[in-house]
Amino acid sequence: MRENINYEKDTRLAYNIPKAQSYKQQQTNGISWIRFTTWREKSFVSAALRCCKLTNKDKIIDIPCGTGVLGNIFSNFPSYVIASDISREMMGLARKDYSKSNFGGFIQGDITMIPFKERAFHCVVVLGLMHRLPAGIRKQALKEVVSLSKRFIIVSYSIDSTSQRIKQWLIKRFRHSHSSAPAPASISDILKELKDSGLVLKRKYKVMPLLSAEVVFLLEKNR
Repeated sequence: MRENINYEKDTRLAYNIPKAQSYKQQQTNGISWIRFTTWREKSFVSAALRCCKLTNKDKIIDIPCGTGVLGNIFSNFPSYVIASDISREMMGLARKDYSKSNFGGFIQGDITMIPFKERAFHCVVVLGLMHRLPAGIRKQALKEVVSLSKRFIIVSYSIDSTSQRIKQWLIKRFRHSHSSAPAPASISDILKELKDSGLVLKRKYKVMPLLSAEVVFLLEKNR
């Protein structure tokens, strides 16, 4: 596992307005690998949500919502949606992406100390975060997410493997500015964490086999 990130500096307090704007631009403008993988992640989140068979009586939370990359996905489902992020700057850029009548607004919050009651949401969606958390913080965040969910969790992880390390080494040889996921985890460690948290794996979506380390999991609480 490569783990060289400080949660406070590199994640919790990292997103000022320029950085938040740059992050959104990478995901939404031009032709880029980040935009392509973001599109793939969104399609898998949508597929996972369909598996949940959500109704208008269910509630979803998108945490962290970032700059609203999933906002238009939730508009295709009847459930009530709340968006939450630790960064006000990120949420400010996300406002126009959550526009349907089923959107309940934004709430600022740290995923390691979620400001909601237990089992408050039928489904919790966590995209693009776990690979930015040191192992201890990641487990703490997962514990909070599990307590928040009534039934389903959709979460992405970045997988650490020999093939991914070789790929990252090769990319670095030709593109020195490239930065990979700072805290990926082995698939065995991830599956153990999920199982130990009382979660059952329902679906696993590889964003781009071999070329991307990102995997989206649909999980159900063991009832």
